Formats: sequence, structure tokens, C-alpha cells
Amino acid sequence: TALNVNGLCPGIYHYNPVEFSLDGIRIEKNASVLREELSRIYETDVAPLSECTFTLTLTGLYERTVTQKYKHRGWRLLFLDAGHVGENISLSSHACGLSSYPLSGGWDYEIPAFLNVDRSDELYLMSYVIGETAQAAAQAKARK
Repeated sequence: TALNVNGLCPGIYHYNPVEFSLDGIRIEKNASVLREELSRIYETDVAPLSECTFTLTLTGLYERTVTQKYKHRGWRLLFLDAGHVGENISLSSHACGLSSYPLSGGWDYEIPAFLNVDRSDELYLMSYVIGETAQAAAQAKARK
């Protein structure tokens, strides 16, 4: 979910790995609509969510991971992969001067609906709130 990203309208985007691009799922004129929905869905009004630049949400595909590729090990590997990706999100964010805040709570039925994800095909795994740290903001301001 892009909330304050240069070059992107506020909205929900899906990463297309085949074309290495973002597909717009839902575009809004004002990010506050999305922020309010995110706060309600995740049942939080924590500062990271109200001030973040974007959120990343990880999902897993049942058919590809559990049925076709890994069979009975697929469930375990979905969650292990989500943990590995989450750690890389945190490390990459920090390396870029951004903060990341994991969100694992929320309504399991509403998060996929918000993202326009079909729950019969895709499993919501985890979300990350990402934004500029106070230190990075102060350094950018000092450079101007």
C-alpha cells in the first residue's frame, strides 16, 4: 500500500514478478482514506502506521506452494519464507535509512479483502509498515 511514495499515487499495488512491475489494484486521491482503513483493519493507531510511507504485505499462494511444488512441506515452508523475507525487509529498510515495523495482528478476513486477494487462493502471512526514521528526516532537512 503506497501512502506517501514519490512517483506513485496513494493506493494498493500488487507486485508482478513476471513483468517486475507494480500493478495498481486500487488508487485513491488521498492517502488518509487508506490510513484510516489500515488502522481499523489492524486495530491500531500506532505512530508507525499513521506516519509511514508504505506498507508491504506478504501473501502465499496455496496452489503453487502447497499443492504443486512442496506438497505436505508447503505450509511449513510458506511460514519460513515469510520470516526470511521479513528479516530482509527489516535489514534493507534500515540500510536505506528507513524504519520497519511488523504487523501480524489484524482481521484475517478483512486484510485480504482490503488487498483484493482471494482467500481461497492466497494466504495472508504478515505486513510491514515502512517509513522514514526521524534521524533520516533530520538529515534530509539539513541537506536542503
